[in-house]
Amino acid sequence: MKRLAFVMAVMFVLTGCQKPPQPQTTQQEQTASVETPQSKQGGEYLAKAITYLQDSKPAEAVQNLILAIQSNPQDLQPYLVLGQTYMHLNDFDNASQTYMAALRVAPDQGELYYLLAITNGLQGDKEQAIANAEKSLLIFQKERNEENFRRALVLLQGLSQEQAAP
Repeated sequence: MKRLAFVMAVMFVLTGCQKPPQPQTTQQEQTASVETPQSKQGGEYLAKAITYLQDSKPAEAVQNLILAIQSNPQDLQPYLVLGQTYMHLNDFDNASQTYMAALRVAPDQGELYYLLAITNGLQGDKEQAIANAEKSLLIFQKERNEENFRRALVLLQGLSQEQAAP
C-alpha cells in the first residue's frame, strides 16, 4: 500500500508539472473561433484563480474556477486546474466529479482519464483506476503521444501490481 501511495504521489507531482491539454480543433474551427464575452469572463476567472493558488488561497481559487467553468463550459483548462486543486486539498470526491464533468465535454482527452485514474487510485477504487489508466493509454497510443503513453503505462503497471499483491 505504501508503494502505491508513493507511486501515486510521484505521478501526481509529475502531472502537476505538465501543461494541461488543449482540445484539438480543426483549422476551420480555429479560424471561426471568436472570443465571446463568456469566454473572456471565463479567462478572467481562471487568471484570478491562478493568482489565488499562487497566494495559497485555495478556497478563493476554487470559487473562481467554478465561475470560469460556468462562464465557458467548453474550456477544459478550468476543469483541469480545479481537479488538481481538489487533489492537492485531498478532496478526491470533488476531483473525480470534476474530471468526469470534463470528460462529458471532451471524452477523447487522455490526460483526463489519466488524472481520473490517479484520483480513483487515491480513493481506493483500484478497478476503476485501472480501467481509466487503460483508456488513457489507448488514447495516448492512438495520438502517438509517446511521453504521456509512458506515464500512463507506468501508472497502469503500478496499479496492476498493487492489485495483484496479496
